[in-house]
Amino acid sequence: MPKLAIILGAGASFDCVPRMMGADMEDLGARQHLIKQSNYQPPIVSKMLGSEAFNGFLNTHLDAADIFNDIRMEVSKEVPFEKALRSRWESDNEHIRFKMRFVPIALQQFFYRVSQAYTDQPANYMALVGQTVGRGITTAFVTVNYDTILDKVLCRFRRGPREKRLGTLGSYISLPDWLLVKLHGSVDWGYRLGVEDGATEDLVEAQEIRDFGRAEIEVVDNPQDLRIGPRQVYPALALPVEGKYGFVCPPSHEDALVTYLQDCDNFLFVGFSARDSDLLECLSANVRSVRRLWIVTGPDDLEDVKERLHSVAPFRSRLASILPGHTYTSFTDFARRGLSDLTGYILSDTE
Repeated sequence: MPKLAIILGAGASFDCVPRMMGADMEDLGARQHLIKQSNYQPPIVSKMLGSEAFNGFLNTHLDAADIFNDIRMEVSKEVPFEKALRSRWESDNEHIRFKMRFVPIALQQFFYRVSQAYTDQPANYMALVGQTVGRGITTAFVTVNYDTILDKVLCRFRRGPREKRLGTLGSYISLPDWLLVKLHGSVDWGYRLGVEDGATEDLVEAQEIRDFGRAEIEVVDNPQDLRIGPRQVYPALALPVEGKYGFVCPPSHEDALVTYLQDCDNFLFVGFSARDSDLLECLSANVRSVRRLWIVTGPDDLEDVKERLHSVAPFRSRLASILPGHTYTSFTDFARRGLSDLTGYILSDTE
């Protein structure tokens, strides 16, 4: 079977419901039907502080709110969000370090709410999976997003009994026709704190949070309450800081991705800024050749994304000759005009 790797960033979930194309009232009606709560549209990380839902959400996470409100002042002076957050993540100030413990909890709780409240019909994700996995293309979905919107779509393509979520870590990588690798963690992953009583935030306040190992990641039974059975858990998420994030996924998932990349030569980037140096290094170390390449990103970001991808040696020659029809300025535009072409190209290469 032909193989494809799809690398997805925040822009993919942000645009997972088709946006209006022009002043088409039919588009508007369809979009309104697909969205449950529009204020929970998955935000682009760099613009998260502009999300009304996120800012309202911080009212129930006051320690994290102190960090984000402090960052807001720097962002207003044109300091990038990710850079401001990294400076606090690396701070030696005990007060800041204490409050930073609560940031992953706030992010987990917010993006879990996003996953539940925004849409049950992410039509662009549904088209993406349907036109790849559904057409017989073995596909690795590699995402740096925390939400589970794509996860739920992939569950519909699992053989056997239907499930609403991926309930074990093995279920992400065990099927022959697709795998899902969430390099920065997931809202339904966590590390056991080893105690049963009390809310996670209270437990975090009462004890030092150690450095957890990736082998300790487990699927959380109840993401809303951060529990695995009776035990509280701490979110398994990589903070969205500038530069190197470090992968927060089970080692078996990274191993599965490395193996997959070594004989995959078709690549699609959707809403990915290419700022994650860890992922770029992984691609550089494991991709051996690139037959076809598609890039879907904002109209103002294309040249920057291409420049960053240029650091990955196997992509350089393909970037130099990338066809105009292989770049798109929105996920919606690609789903409507380019996705069927991608499928056709890849399938024709194997005939």
